[in-house]
Amino acid sequence: MKLDRNFKNITLDQIDNYIKYKQEEHLHLEFKVINKSDFSHRDDRKNFAKAVSGFANSDGGIIVWGIEANSKNDEGIDCATSKQELEHASLFLSKLNEFTGQASTPIVDGIRHKIISTEGKKGFVATLIPSSDSGPFMGKLGEDRYYKRSGDSFYKMEHFDLEDMFGRRRKPLLELDINFNQVSKIRDEIRLYLLITITNVGRGSAKSPFLSLALNKGLREQQFGVDGNGNRGLKWVSQSKNNKILKFGGNQDIVIHPNVSLDVTKLQKNYSLKNPNFEDLEIQYELVAEGINIFQSSILLDADSISEFITSKIGLPEST
Repeated sequence: MKLDRNFKNITLDQIDNYIKYKQEEHLHLEFKVINKSDFSHRDDRKNFAKAVSGFANSDGGIIVWGIEANSKNDEGIDCATSKQELEHASLFLSKLNEFTGQASTPIVDGIRHKIISTEGKKGFVATLIPSSDSGPFMGKLGEDRYYKRSGDSFYKMEHFDLEDMFGRRRKPLLELDINFNQVSKIRDEIRLYLLITITNVGRGSAKSPFLSLALNKGLREQQFGVDGNGNRGLKWVSQSKNNKILKFGGNQDIVIHPNVSLDVTKLQKNYSLKNPNFEDLEIQYELVAEGINIFQSSILLDADSISEFITSKIGLPEST
């Protein structure tokens, strides 16, 4: 699952990138600072219980302990602003392990924690909380409330939420991947192709999926489609006049079953062969299907990764 990969990929470099790029909190990511490494402060325990309940009752998520996110961007979303390292990361980790079984009722299976050490006893801690069909889960440790995750916040669940969850069915969970696909060199131009793929990592089938992509920095849809014959995995719905927003959708006949991926389209980015000027590419998107809430997020392809991929394919000098 992508959540597992993201958890494994949290390193000091990734934490620096959270601050550098002012990473937003979102449906699957929460930043927290702590008061005491020994987990004796009531607010720390309540934050943990709330997150366990909220993420497990929703689509799962990751907490990174030691990052402050008290500044909102232009859209009013909290984003990472500074590092607040834990003074005794291993002690905090041991306390998390101790209280994990007490954080909710019933217990959420599969919660994992890990340390990202810096120097001495200092560092950061990351917590992975998977979603589960065994809920709903009540947050304990002084909370005694049910929570859900929506956007970048946790909310107390209403009575109708609980009614729905006590009888809830298996549901789909869609994730978007943008992968380097191909590079070609035509005359004085480099053409980079990106493959856009939707994967259903949930337990239910996703009917009528819809995807919207917001493009910038010269990105555009590649004209030959995913198969070289102009075909897309989802029907083209519309695009804005400046071609910066592409929309794709499917009717009731389009179903993405659990653990199945669907290649939707390819994107193209052109560079000058003499002066490629590689830069970060951020692609914002919206993803939804029948019976699940719309999910808004973005994927960042950093300049170094782009340069390395293109160089590996057409042998550009590293100094270019």
